[in-house]
Amino acid sequence: MRKKHKETYSTHFKLDVLRYMERTGSSETETALKCGLTNPPMIAAWKKAYLEGGAEALDERTNSHV
Repeated sequence: MRKKHKETYSTHFKLDVLRYMERTGSSETETALKCGLTNPPMIAAWKKAYLEGGAEALDERTNSHV
């Protein structure tokens, strides 16, 4: 059985996605389709993290040990 590979995205990419959504008023689903993402709820998680902790909260390298 193959282990699923967890896709990781850069902080810059996450910010670009959130800015696109803000600028266009697109939904998470519309934004995911536009940006080639297969998991729209992931965008909601990014947005929540950003609102709670700023751009640093989007960096998985700094949050992986928490």
